[in-house]
Amino acid sequence: MRDEYVGSATFADVAELRRFCGPIDETIQQELNRGAYNLDTVLDSKTRGELHRAVNSSLPVVDSLSADLTIEVEKGLSKLTFRMEETELEVDNPVGIWACRCDDPTESDCPIHTHPHGDAVFNTLTEDIIRVHYDGIDIWWVVTPSLFPLSRDPIYAYENLLADGIATANISSVLDIGCGTGFLGTSIAASNPNVEAVRFGDQLLMPVMISKLNQQRNNPDQSCYPALTDGFNAQIGWDHQPTKLADVCVCNPPYLPVADGEVKTEFSPGFVDSGLLEEVIRRGDDVADTVYLHISDLARSEAAEAAAEYNAELNVVGEKRTVPFRLTAALDSPTYVEHLLDCGLQERRADKYQYWHDLATYRIDYN
Repeated sequence: MRDEYVGSATFADVAELRRFCGPIDETIQQELNRGAYNLDTVLDSKTRGELHRAVNSSLPVVDSLSADLTIEVEKGLSKLTFRMEETELEVDNPVGIWACRCDDPTESDCPIHTHPHGDAVFNTLTEDIIRVHYDGIDIWWVVTPSLFPLSRDPIYAYENLLADGIATANISSVLDIGCGTGFLGTSIAASNPNVEAVRFGDQLLMPVMISKLNQQRNNPDQSCYPALTDGFNAQIGWDHQPTKLADVCVCNPPYLPVADGEVKTEFSPGFVDSGLLEEVIRRGDDVADTVYLHISDLARSEAAEAAAEYNAELNVVGEKRTVPFRLTAALDSPTYVEHLLDCGLQERRADKYQYWHDLATYRIDYN
């Protein structure tokens, strides 16, 4: 990374951004795996200084950016079109944005690998820079271990928020907590002409920087405030953090329920966790005027318990969707599958996909 931020951007390109974020996120993830999150104890003063400059810089995140693959997503996820160079691959009614299904033993006709150019598309999906185009928004995603790809969840959440009137609401600021690619905050800001500023918060650096990049490129006239956060508490960024962070808070957190005595697997740190979900319900009324939470009904029990404890109601907005359960790594443990079935996972042995679950967006109303 540059010692001085005097050029036209903080980083020359995505490769430089990767080199900077990768080791830091690896260190943070090791801290999270130990159940802790204190950047002052795991990062030296030089690294913390570089982090402060990168996160708080008003410059564009990168000088240059070009996509190896563009995925055009139609509303309602009714169709995907993959475009790269002269290759075009269409998938009707996909079960998700990442349409390869070769890891599913019940799937005999993978829509990617049955196509003549499927291998080229798949290799790009797993190695390069992806641009997802949806409803006039371009969301950039960099393939890296610390950044989950844009999935159907935030797209469904955004469509539900539109149904609840988010595009015409009298709001000037948005907080996207657990931001990932920043799709929710960026899309709301693009759809509502009243929005002037967006805050992004995440425990890992690459999601924070990519969210910042996506907001800058889609909504360049709005303010952008990224931060490395523990819940709603910023450790780097959000200098002079106010009590009320935004008019609207949106969150699509990890939502797979934790089982008693569960043995952590490789997918657990990013998926099996209800901590952020419960934090949003507990503190949402303090940080924003309106709070939205998008989760699977597999975590409905944890959400309901937190809502009851903090005198809140969970009210569905938009459409609840029943979708195939696609996180195959979570199905490797028979004991954990039994736990998920107890939590509401639906088994349909006669169906093409054996397991299904419900996704819903909730507005949290406090009494």
